[in-house]
Amino acid sequence: MHKLFLIGSYLFVLNTFSQTWLTVGSPAFTSGLINCACEYNGKLVVCGSFSEAGGVPCTSIAAWDGSVWSNDFGYPLTSAPVNACCVFQNELYIAGNFSTIDGIPCKGIAKYDGTNWSPVGNGPFDDTQNYIYDMIVYHDELILFGYYSKIGDVSRSCISSYDGTQFNSLSNGVFLTGWSNRHKLEIYNDKLYVSSPVLGSADGSLVNSIACWDGVSWSDVGNYPGGGVFDTENYDSLLIMVNTNTGYLFTWNEISHSTISLGSIDMGVYTTLEKYGNYLLVSSGSKDYAYYNSTWMDISFPMAENDFIVYNGKLYKYGSAGMTGYNIAVLNTGLPASIEQFEKDSVSLFPIPAESLINICSPIEIKRIYLTTLDGKKMLDLTSESGLTEINVEGLSTGEYVVSIYFNNETHITRLIYKK
Repeated sequence: MHKLFLIGSYLFVLNTFSQTWLTVGSPAFTSGLINCACEYNGKLVVCGSFSEAGGVPCTSIAAWDGSVWSNDFGYPLTSAPVNACCVFQNELYIAGNFSTIDGIPCKGIAKYDGTNWSPVGNGPFDDTQNYIYDMIVYHDELILFGYYSKIGDVSRSCISSYDGTQFNSLSNGVFLTGWSNRHKLEIYNDKLYVSSPVLGSADGSLVNSIACWDGVSWSDVGNYPGGGVFDTENYDSLLIMVNTNTGYLFTWNEISHSTISLGSIDMGVYTTLEKYGNYLLVSSGSKDYAYYNSTWMDISFPMAENDFIVYNGKLYKYGSAGMTGYNIAVLNTGLPASIEQFEKDSVSLFPIPAESLINICSPIEIKRIYLTTLDGKKMLDLTSESGLTEINVEGLSTGEYVVSIYFNNETHITRLIYKK
């Protein structure tokens, strides 16, 4: 939600957080498209369709250690893109539209053991858009979700598992009514949730874009009321779902649905969710918002076809370089630990230095202002039940002063001011 505050005769909306997005590496990563990312052997691995990463030659897969880009994987691919990546049994798995891996015939899924690449069974890729779009580890098996009808030489509808030796069915699987590049797997309360805007049925029963697998059988998600699900996220003991048909995020607690209002924030087509600390991130590519405790913050960094990943405690956004010229960026400032901290950090005083009046811009109502000299001598002690928005310093001598600002709950912050 937006918060409105009146200062003098000016009304403003608090919906931004002063953040710094930085490019990743020097030179920056600017070519092609990053489709997916994961952490492997202590590094951030990015995959997609590109021929270099920060000036380092590679083929659609590269590694970042927090300081420099590197090619740790050789040149296993030609020009085919990678759609998904995941670590399973201490090996890096990738899936996509490729028919060879390191010169070996391969049908769209391969693994890297830290030294060598090898095909994984008889995958789904057959040059007719049959490939995997998302992978996740669930109950000690690798789950493979995408647009395919056969994997491991057995007919399997769009989803299967891999135990390290063979592919297995999840009952009769799921059915996609058309093609989409949005397929998401999420674990919530030890159950696997499968979603896509074109997901029409699970185990032969109709579902509305999302279904649940408990390890034995499929079920719908409480007659989900929204439109096509683009992404899901396990956040604040709820399963969060985002779609393009409403102004809400839908929530699910295994009993019923509820909503989180997007208010008047300008999201466009929202497609991406991610958890980062206390925050739920929602993105449309051009707009990014952080949500916590019914408050929204604008942390936008425009990037098309995007997603997020947290690596070494920092938030990375990756995708296409079309909007800004960069494929990946990092939020260098982080986010406040809480909304309360965000609001305190947002308090500003102006003008500084001042001759008479100092205006106070604060998202929290101020009950008391205590002003002292640098050696602790009290000069002003102002209180108000209706909130304070200014300090009259006209009668003070020229010099520096310490201002202590107290809020409703008696917590306070201090600021240094200068009287002309």
